[in-house]
Amino acid sequence: MWIFGRDEEAKNIWSEVADGKNLLLLAPRRVGKTHLQHLLTKQAPNHRYRAIWLDVEGFGAEKDFLSQLCSAIQEELSTGSQLISSLTHRLNNVLKGRSDGEKDWRGWLLSTDWKDFAEQLLSQLEEDKSGHDWLILIDELPIFIQELQRQSGTDAVGIFLYWLRRARQKYKSIRWILAGSIGLDTVARQFGFEGALNDLVPIGLQPFSEDVAKKFLAEIAKKDGKSFSNDALDHVVERLGWLSPYYLERIGKTACSNSPSGREIQKDDVSASMDLLLELPNRLYWASWRDHLDRNSRDDTRLSLYLMLAEVSKKRNGCTRDHLIATLTSSGIKEAMSVVRNGLDALENDGFVSRTGNIYRFRMNLLREWWLRYVITD
Repeated sequence: MWIFGRDEEAKNIWSEVADGKNLLLLAPRRVGKTHLQHLLTKQAPNHRYRAIWLDVEGFGAEKDFLSQLCSAIQEELSTGSQLISSLTHRLNNVLKGRSDGEKDWRGWLLSTDWKDFAEQLLSQLEEDKSGHDWLILIDELPIFIQELQRQSGTDAVGIFLYWLRRARQKYKSIRWILAGSIGLDTVARQFGFEGALNDLVPIGLQPFSEDVAKKFLAEIAKKDGKSFSNDALDHVVERLGWLSPYYLERIGKTACSNSPSGREIQKDDVSASMDLLLELPNRLYWASWRDHLDRNSRDDTRLSLYLMLAEVSKKRNGCTRDHLIATLTSSGIKEAMSVVRNGLDALENDGFVSRTGNIYRFRMNLLREWWLRYVITD
């Protein structure tokens, strides 16, 4: 996996981890959050940590979470199987009075209260004498929390989040980095459990700067034996607007593929490449934004979010909060002021919009173009 331009962010994170902090990684979609977590996992041995990474999107129960954690330990670490064997032995000794016969860890997970199982698992990690502490990176935790709420209710969310907070405080040789394409802080606030996160240090991950974006594109071209003109690089930066590594890579590779060898890639070449990425056959690059909104917004707020995005997309220079309140009010949305306030917070956290003063606009120009073309006309 090629990871570019995140060394400084990784350095800052390791500094916080070395100080004994647990982190909340805040990053909109397509900004490189997962790539950064893989970089940290790769670097972990140099910082005397044993790191495991797990993606919990698609799961919605506490035992699913613990099963993924055990499997990550078992499958991704050379000594993981030995540690899980020790956990199984521990479970059979500690919990043997609660069941007939011995079980493997999966059997105990199925038949035991999830909090009891988690206690034994984390105690096993805490007592591990390998000479390295543990770093657990959990991706898409907010989506897991939302699904947990759908399956088991809001009380279950509070129990899980506060259990996780107690675990962070109790097991000092385990560090945690929690991340997601939805802000965990936003989800916790939505359900009234912000206090469960107050021990976490927030770390924001930003898009590339102009300088790094241009170096990234130049490196993509170099790998293909090509180069970009300065005008071409300037045009990509201006038209894309929000310099997401994901879309920069798509633009760079498309331009390289469609440009003849032996000629510098020009402004017209990259403009054509960006037009091509907006064509319907390439909807996969953009449709995840709409899918994300459909899957992860509440039924009672989804229409309002679409109405706000429609208004923002129609106005290249953005629109004010008051304009959006008036739009929702005229559409029959009740308590439009509160709906707009909460909706804009969510859309900003999810990377759809940005705010300058009282003006809200699409954060990424190309996404705005795609939204105008394929979404608000539906």
